[in-house]
Amino acid sequence: MTSGFDGVWQVDRESSRGRYFNGAFPPDTVTFAGAIALKVATGVDQRDALVEGFTEIGAEMSSFFPEPNMRPDEVAHLVDLVIRDHNAQVTTASREAIALLEAFDAMTIAGIVYSFAEGGDTQDVLEDIGISARTLVDHGVAVRGYCFAHAGDADELIMNGQLALGYGIFAEAGSTPEEIGKEVAALLREQGLPVRPHLSAEQRIIVGPMIYEIPFTGMDLEDIPEP
Repeated sequence: MTSGFDGVWQVDRESSRGRYFNGAFPPDTVTFAGAIALKVATGVDQRDALVEGFTEIGAEMSSFFPEPNMRPDEVAHLVDLVIRDHNAQVTTASREAIALLEAFDAMTIAGIVYSFAEGGDTQDVLEDIGISARTLVDHGVAVRGYCFAHAGDADELIMNGQLALGYGIFAEAGSTPEEIGKEVAALLREQGLPVRPHLSAEQRIIVGPMIYEIPFTGMDLEDIPEP
């Protein structure tokens, strides 16, 4: 990873995969352990939430993955193994991961609600955004729009080093989707992230290539060891 003259980190596509791929449990989309590693690499869920969610899957494994069914204690043990393996590889956060989280914080301050790696589809995400928006309004923030990447988008970030962000508006706020899209892109660029030109009609912004790495400690910037 090198720094370009314009302050944007230039990342070779072939090297935009995180160090977690070097471990015993690399992320993937086809195995149970790989699916756990994907969520651990994203860093959104706490350990107990991972155990709870994957225990339900492990009880009916044949419907999702090639591995045999697993008991709750076996799932919990595997989750702990994956977390330890991840943190053995990823001891500090990548600059791009910190930049992305800083950009999300800046969006909140600007009245743009964000949702990252929550919900399986857009409808789930919009429900999450609605809850977050009401909380911000209760705290006196003038909410104007939103930005999101659902769980599948976050998986793509881990697997291929690029993140698709959707965006939109709250009609009563008076902003247009184009205005929110431009502001989201500007806030990402201010943090030095590579943002590709996008068609505003699609209301999607592509960020990358980038390396997203954080130790499994949660997504609070104060808790993340920096490079």
